[in-house]
Amino acid sequence: MARLRGRRLVVSGPTLLALSFLIFALVSSAPGDPAEELARRRTQDPKPAEIAEAKAELHLDRPFLTQYGLWLKGAVTGDLGPSFAKKRPVVDEIKDRIGATIELALAALLLVVVMAVPFGVLAAMFHRHWVDQGL
Repeated sequence: MARLRGRRLVVSGPTLLALSFLIFALVSSAPGDPAEELARRRTQDPKPAEIAEAKAELHLDRPFLTQYGLWLKGAVTGDLGPSFAKKRPVVDEIKDRIGATIELALAALLLVVVMAVPFGVLAAMFHRHWVDQGL
């Protein structure tokens, strides 16, 4: 059993790395230009130089693997960069909302447990019956 846990622990690192790379690639290939959007937030009609400055600020002027490496380094060290909307660190935004998120998750868990236990008992009482199948 301990060997299985150890193997899962060893495999989880590369799996998380592969998933983060895949998600980063998908987000990067989404339509639209984040640098242009950032430049538009600063001025209504951005000039090419302003868009190029925003690209440099967001590291979008670098190769894809370099962008991913910089993002991964920031994610591992807890530096997720500034929020587009609030212009403050994303980590602070997460800290502000984590309490409500945990509260919502616990409320959902409580609701599921309160419903699942009686449904499980009913399904066991009516084993192989339409009630069991329905539940």
